[in-house]
Parts: sequence; structure tokens; C-alpha cells
Amino acid sequence: MKGTRSQLAILCAALAAMGCGGSTTPPPPAALASVTVSPASVEGGASSIGTITLTGAAPEGGAAVAISSTLQGTTVPAITLVPAGETSTTFFIGTSAVPVDTATTITVGHGGETRTAILTVTSPLIPAHPCPLRAPGAQWLGFSSRRSGQFDLYAVRADGTCLTRLTGVGGDELFITWSPAGTFAYASSRSGNMKIYVQDFDSRLETVLGVGDLAATSPAFSPDGTLVAFEGYAAGVTAVSDVYVVPAAGGAPVKLTNGTTYNAGPAWSPDGSQIYFVSNRTGRYDVWKVPAAGGTETQVTTASGILGRPAATPDGTGIAFTRAASGAAFSEVVIQDLATSGVRVVSSQADGEPTFDRTGAGMVVTSFRGGDADLWLLDVATGAAVRQLTTDPGMDGVAEFAPFP
Repeated sequence: MKGTRSQLAILCAALAAMGCGGSTTPPPPAALASVTVSPASVEGGASSIGTITLTGAAPEGGAAVAISSTLQGTTVPAITLVPAGETSTTFFIGTSAVPVDTATTITVGHGGETRTAILTVTSPLIPAHPCPLRAPGAQWLGFSSRRSGQFDLYAVRADGTCLTRLTGVGGDELFITWSPAGTFAYASSRSGNMKIYVQDFDSRLETVLGVGDLAATSPAFSPDGTLVAFEGYAAGVTAVSDVYVVPAAGGAPVKLTNGTTYNAGPAWSPDGSQIYFVSNRTGRYDVWKVPAAGGTETQVTTASGILGRPAATPDGTGIAFTRAASGAAFSEVVIQDLATSGVRVVSSQADGEPTFDRTGAGMVVTSFRGGDADLWLLDVATGAAVRQLTTDPGMDGVAEFAPFP
């Protein structure tokens, strides 16, 4: 017995760290390991199941986990419990109809840590695009149309082919603008407040551009696609608007204009150094410009009675805009030379909302020359109509050419 006790003492001394003699080290508390969703893609209105996994068993009383989603209309429980002794649990994810395929981030939090998973909510409302975005010689033109009773976004090639519907649920959607990466942004009132949405043409996935508490409209991608200029309104303010810029990848918006009048309809210079906009600070709407990096605002046109937003010529030498034609009930599109301030009338018809193709030789306008508001392609040098691009009686307009291929 004496030898046995001696051996036991030696063993206890050697294995003290393992708890010999009744002392044990408690296991670390269970932490978040992962969250997954299955299926990872559902049609709006269908449901998915999320699974939360811990690194170990939940303690007595269970482990409370907070859950949230970034997409309005997607429902998740605010808190769920991993039962005591279990390492995982599931939760229900409900979805609602979306105008386009949209990715939502499901975030779970526990013990100061978070894990995320992506759920794609698809739309049955917008059919697959009939033509590829990038094709040799193809120029896409995005525009708004009221053919369905509200303004939705469409795209068509400059030769009049491949008419494509881009959006289609709730609210008016206007002011399409394209990035070189193949995404487009636009303003929509679908949430009850004007917001800017960014959608990928190929995948149709869509996100909201973060601009804080501002109501935002009339977006314009910078030529390199890294920034978005927009017309913003402070919360509760409708009589004053300003031009802001915000990183396309996310960040805080920066105000560029003076905040005392309407400053609206931003449009970039081709080199990305200046932003043109219209302002009524003189009593009439004229074109002004401000450095994209911020600085002095400069008046470009004088007593012109501008209608709508301007468009810079692709070579950077001029600015096109719509003005009320003298002594007539219709409008005309003109180009002002930035060096000489000389003005040339391009169209004496009932036209407006100019946008240039990539070459600068063609211009698309919204025109009433056929009786309805349709899109017409004009020759910039002569002002002659090349072709009518749309013929729908529901009002087409506010167009912009894409900067590719």
C-alpha cells in the first residue's frame, strides 16, 4: 500500500495541470463559429433557413444570438437562442418581392463577435436581358419610360435593337447613369423617400448607395466610376438642394455647393475634374461648375433659362443644355463653346434632355416632334434626325449613353 501511495503521489505531481487532486480548468465559453443560409438564393416571397454554429456547446440557459438583415422586407428574428448543451440552431428567413435580384447580408452577433452570410433574393418580374452588355460596336442607352403607368428603367441599343427592361416594382425610377464597370445607378421613390440604387447589369444584383439622412436624386457616375455626384436634400428640406459627391464603394457624402438655392442635375466633365450643374441663384436657371474636389463655383451660362440637366461634349470643349426657345412654346437643345461662350442651336424642334454617344457625333434627345415623348438620335453637326429609337405613347426620356464597350 505504501508503494501504491508513493506512485500515486508521483503521478499526481506529474499530472497536476490535468486536475489531479480535484482541480480542473473550465473550458472556454462557446463563441460564434459561422452562419449559413440554405438555400442561398430564393425568389422574393419564398423563405430560407439560417443555421448558426458555435465553437462549443452552449452554456446553461443557452446562448442568445442577435440577427439582422440589410434588405427591407426580409424578416428574421431579432434574437434566437442556441439551447444549452447544443452547438447550433436554425432560424427562419422570410422575404418579399423585389424589383430586381438583390443581395442581402444576414448578420449574427454573440459575445462581441459577428458572422455574416449572403442571401440572394431574386425577382420574377424582370426577364433575363436579351442581349449582352458588351459587344463590338454596340452602344447602350438607358432611359426612363412611363409605359407601365409609372416610370421604370429600360435600355436599348443605339440602333434601336435589344429593348431591355431593367426595373419594375414600386415608385418612379429616373436618372440612369452608367459606370465603366457595367453597373448603373438611378433614383427611386419606392421606399417613400428618394434614394439612389446601384444595379449590376449582368447579375441584376442591387444595393442602396449610402448617403446618410439625405434625400438623393439625379445621380451621375464619375468617368472612372469611383464617385457618384448627386442632388441632395437635407432631412425635412425641400426648397434647397445641393450637389454632393460620395464614393461609389461607400463613404460619407461631401457637399460641393453653397446650400442657399436649388443646385441640381450634376454632370461630369470628361476628365472628371469638374462637375456641371444647374442653379437658380441668379433668379433664372443657369449652368454652373465646381471642381470635383471642392472649391469655387463658377457660372458658365448667362440668363439662359435652362431646362433639365446639362451634358458635357465628349471632347470637353462644350456644354449642351435645353433652353426655352424665344417666342415659342417649345424648347431647343444648344451647345455652348466653353472657350468662346458662343452658342450653337442643334435642334429647333420640341426637344430636350441631351446625351452624347461616345464619339460625340450623335446625340439622343427626348422629343415631342412625333406627338409623344420619345427618344430620337440626332446628328450633332447638322441637327438632322438619324432615327427614332422609341415609339411608345407612355413617355420616354431622361436618357444616358453607357460608356462601353
